[in-house]
Amino acid sequence: SYGLFGEQITIPFSIRSHLTNEVRTTVVLNDGTREEVKKEIVVPARGQLQDTILWYPRSVGDVSLTLKLPVQPGELIPENNQQKFRVSVRVEKLQVLVVDSLPRWEYRYLRNALARDPGVEVHSILYHPGMKAGGGRNYLPAFPGTREAISRYDVIFLGDVGIGEGELSEADAELIRGLVEQQSSGLIFLPGSRGRQLTFSNSPLRDLIPVVPDSAKPNGQVLQNEAVLTLTTAGKGHFLTRFEADENLNAQVWQALPGFYWSAAVEKSRPGAEVLAVHSSLRNASRRMPLLATPSA
Repeated sequence: SYGLFGEQITIPFSIRSHLTNEVRTTVVLNDGTREEVKKEIVVPARGQLQDTILWYPRSVGDVSLTLKLPVQPGELIPENNQQKFRVSVRVEKLQVLVVDSLPRWEYRYLRNALARDPGVEVHSILYHPGMKAGGGRNYLPAFPGTREAISRYDVIFLGDVGIGEGELSEADAELIRGLVEQQSSGLIFLPGSRGRQLTFSNSPLRDLIPVVPDSAKPNGQVLQNEAVLTLTTAGKGHFLTRFEADENLNAQVWQALPGFYWSAAVEKSRPGAEVLAVHSSLRNASRRMPLLATPSA
């Protein structure tokens, strides 16, 4: 219903075909004055396609958009090949909370990137093991431990932090779960070499984790040779892995990314989870080890 100015907007769509043949076509999104975005799609015979298309708003306010695709030979009702809708483009700041235990590279990169984004207001909590929580600009002295305090956040990043003394409590985990379930806020897990996220396995956050961590390897896995993230079929077209609107250009970006030597250890993905990227060499019992996954909607 709305999107943020300066940010790409992901627009989901569904197409049902009663034709007996597979259809390769191009769906087009426009605002009535000029062509906006094209995307090549394949609609299965007598089937349904669910996909998304990315759109970058150029102005603030209510925008009327039309999503349409060409009429195919044999279609009986050409009028239903397009859908009009409105999107409200707003200027707002996303409220983000980053929680971690040590100022590791991932934490510093993420916090700095968010702090530089004019569309984001970021707060941080850094639990130093055996020390008091870190302080500084936009640092919180403690976790926002009430429903009112946590409700302001649109996204929470949980790093190498767990449930225990000097970290999160069961009540904190319950608040995070409620934020996701009742407010549809985002929750991103970023495990680290301390293995603290294993403590979530018996917490209110358990069902929100899209993978089953390998408890036999709490500190993750280190390789001598450089590995890379490999996109799955689902990941190649998913908006979470989209650096470029064009899928071919996006694939080139992923191929040019630097590799890594450490990764969290994962037994498998949970039923219904969507695996977007896997390890280029490590495997679990049945397939390549998931490294980037999202729960089912």
